[in-house]
Amino acid sequence: MGSKQTKYQLQTITDYFGFESFCNDLMIRLGFNEINPLGGFKDKGRDAIHFCKKDSYNTIFSYSVRKDWQEKLFEDLDKIKNHNHNCDQVYFVTTSEISANDIDKTILDVLQIYGWTLEIIHLERLATYVDGPYSELKNLHKNIFFLTSEQNIDALGEITPELNVLDYAKLMIERHNEWQEKYTPLLAKFREFEIFAVDKSEQKNKRVPVLEIPQLSSLVILLGESGAGKTTALWKLTVDLSNKLIRKEESLIPVIVSLRNWSEDFSVRQLIQNEFNYTNESFASVEAKLNNGNMLISFDGINELPTKYDSKDYARRDLENFIHKYRNNKYIITCRTPDYDPIFQSYYPDITAPCFEIQRLDQDSIADYIKKYFKDDANAAENLIQQLDLYNNDIWEKETSFVNLARIPLHLYMIILKFRKSGELPSNKAKMLRTFVFHMVERDKSKQAAQLNIEIKEQILGKLAYESIKADYYLSIPKNFAHKQIKVIFQFLRNRGEIDMNITFDNIWRELLSNNFLVKHRDYHDNYGPLSSVQWLHQMIFDYFLACEIINVLLFDSEKEKRDLLDIMRSNPYKWGQACQIALGLVTYQQASIFIEMFVDNFCYKTAQNAFKDQNEDDAYNLSKTIIEKFTFDNFWDEDSLSKISLTLPYIPFVSSLIESFKRGDENDRVKFASIVSKIVIKHYKSEGAKIGEEILQSWIHNKNEGVRFYAAKGYWERDKGLSAMVLKKLLKNGSSEIQQKVLEFMEEWGIN
Repeated sequence: MGSKQTKYQLQTITDYFGFESFCNDLMIRLGFNEINPLGGFKDKGRDAIHFCKKDSYNTIFSYSVRKDWQEKLFEDLDKIKNHNHNCDQVYFVTTSEISANDIDKTILDVLQIYGWTLEIIHLERLATYVDGPYSELKNLHKNIFFLTSEQNIDALGEITPELNVLDYAKLMIERHNEWQEKYTPLLAKFREFEIFAVDKSEQKNKRVPVLEIPQLSSLVILLGESGAGKTTALWKLTVDLSNKLIRKEESLIPVIVSLRNWSEDFSVRQLIQNEFNYTNESFASVEAKLNNGNMLISFDGINELPTKYDSKDYARRDLENFIHKYRNNKYIITCRTPDYDPIFQSYYPDITAPCFEIQRLDQDSIADYIKKYFKDDANAAENLIQQLDLYNNDIWEKETSFVNLARIPLHLYMIILKFRKSGELPSNKAKMLRTFVFHMVERDKSKQAAQLNIEIKEQILGKLAYESIKADYYLSIPKNFAHKQIKVIFQFLRNRGEIDMNITFDNIWRELLSNNFLVKHRDYHDNYGPLSSVQWLHQMIFDYFLACEIINVLLFDSEKEKRDLLDIMRSNPYKWGQACQIALGLVTYQQASIFIEMFVDNFCYKTAQNAFKDQNEDDAYNLSKTIIEKFTFDNFWDEDSLSKISLTLPYIPFVSSLIESFKRGDENDRVKFASIVSKIVIKHYKSEGAKIGEEILQSWIHNKNEGVRFYAAKGYWERDKGLSAMVLKKLLKNGSSEIQQKVLEFMEEWGIN
């Protein structure tokens, strides 16, 4: 028989990928030496397969930590059958306790229904294997077998130690104060805003105070743009619940888990445990509260999970299994709005998750905040409100207008910093962010003498951001990794004479931490001891410095370095979108046009689109005109390149700029512009840019230039076949031989009689 300790550890598994690895190692020891692990989200009912060449025998393996083991088993069997997998035998490994009668009945049912032999390895058999002949598995899988023999009585005694709720609640209040101090550059005064969320499924957009969200469902998704106040909202909830616990009122125990700290070696369950290590709570006492459903667990930043697909797949599965296992608790999961992928909640249909989004500030809230900020200078407040054109409703409704930036609290604070310094608004989001970064440096200069200028810091932190994302780190970085990368760039810059020889690495490290771009993080503990890490203060800070490195590489590095960067971007475009948007906003329009061309030429289409469409209206138009002029300059046309970029950027500013260029061009130019607009309308039919194109094509159908008329009719075909057919018929009858040939080719290609 297996020990109670081993059974306990097997029953508390939430690291499903770790369990798969453990099961595969066990199967090898049971004689399946050529087992082929599969796993992942789309395993089609199979966690591993084995084919015996000697007797042509197919074995499929299914592993489960779910308590509803029978439901899981038959779900997998149905998938195996529906996908027509070759199968003679199924091995089902489960951490559930199963009676002998249930085993016999299930084996018989499977044979009768599917015609397959079934072998069930249940909790007792697993524990017996691990405590007996295959005890080495404990050392190989310490993420599962985490208890030492000394912890046996504490974890498994008949009386579970009671979690000290009062001490924990007091600790959370202290941690909130630490968090406020650490994030002061970001919080400033905007934390006084009352935060509301809007249910995205509600057409009426009813506002809900953030403190009421946990009452609405056991699992809630909370979205918000970068700087909207997602983490602030979680801390409001945490402080509210902690104060209730301190007053000895009935309340859930609040836990905030930053998902940026997740790793394959540090599962969700370990992250939860770590939050209680500072009040010396035992695993068993935390487990008891989890099992009883006594917690509100806030998972902050699902968009901050690892960037590589395999790791993200692993992380999401781990998170889903945890929520499924401890389903009696309440959960909030935050995510940056553009990064949210609802697929993650589709694997457990019994879990419903209403989706809320933190509401942007309205006009009166912005005006009220500006007046409070400039309470001693009413003229400055009024001047800023006028420069924002705050109450111009036409501008207010445009998502690309600058005033829309002010609807996000952190952005509003950055705008105020720029205005306070210069009396002017920043020209775009990127320059607004640069002002904020400079403000952080200047703020720190008042405390101590700076040894590095901002340009050097941009190079150092830009390289750190780039190397971090290449190594599959994101906003949380192991301290030793950060040290190593900074030392490399530090030595490089010092050798070039850009850093004084008297400045040491320790000087630089202290200054970067003092500037608050990187912040020290509380040590995490795994089975091997403390894990020390640092974190970027905020995702926007990370994106800014990554943008600095993008600029550096694409403008100044070798062709190989450029290709390497573009290859990485292409593999994961969403992680680079914000940084590339910032990069375009920091450089000249000419340089930005070069970047767009590089993105498109290297098939980084999503990167180009994400970077372009988030530019403000003026920048988007000016960049569009610069790109068009580059490929049509002085009658030197590169129609193929311009078409390729135009089809990648089918947005209103670009299409409008093509139309303006048409008006200025000669007759030959107009035919080429009409051809490009026609292609956009055909490929991106019903998009906003295509709608603008359709409207102009309708007017071009009557143009005196037969080439323009042809492309207008071609692009307008889906909108009005009758009108387009009439134009094509006339061109076929009266047009030049060249146009007649184009009409015939078009009719043949599209199957038009």
